Amino acid sequence: MKTKFIFLLFSAGLLALPLAVHADELSQKLADLIQPGQWESTVHIQMSVVGTNMTLPAQTTTTKRCVKQDDFDDLAAPDMKNMKCNITQKELSGNTLHLGLTCTGKKGTFTLNGTTTFASRTSSTSHYVMTGEMRGMQMKFVSDSQSKRIGDCTKSSGH
Repeated sequence: MKTKFIFLLFSAGLLALPLAVHADELSQKLADLIQPGQWESTVHIQMSVVGTNMTLPAQTTTTKRCVKQDDFDDLAAPDMKNMKCNITQKELSGNTLHLGLTCTGKKGTFTLNGTTTFASRTSSTSHYVMTGEMRGMQMKFVSDSQSKRIGDCTKSSGH
């Protein structure tokens, strides 16, 4: 099965999740909410160790990606090395996507829950929380992002 990358939902460094779920009604609704083209996302991530006062410095990254119409043909759980992932929630309510995901592997389990709200066909905001074990510690990652369409895709953007 082909896997498509929808960076608008949750992207940055190790938390970038390629999302693939067989073409369905949700895929079509998302395609109606998002205008294909070159998109830019700024993501702010805060990491902490659950049960302690330890918080790592926040990180902010900005990425650009060409979003094509066929990116919506195959929305599903990420195909990640050494992990099996399942979508626990995928619901579109108005212009807000509610997404839940659980991934399990040899080194533990993590869950991701959050929302992406499409203010228009050319902008969105997201808030996601991911929890899981890393090196024996229960970690929490909170991600807030703003994405916007900045123009048409170019040859240098890969599409």
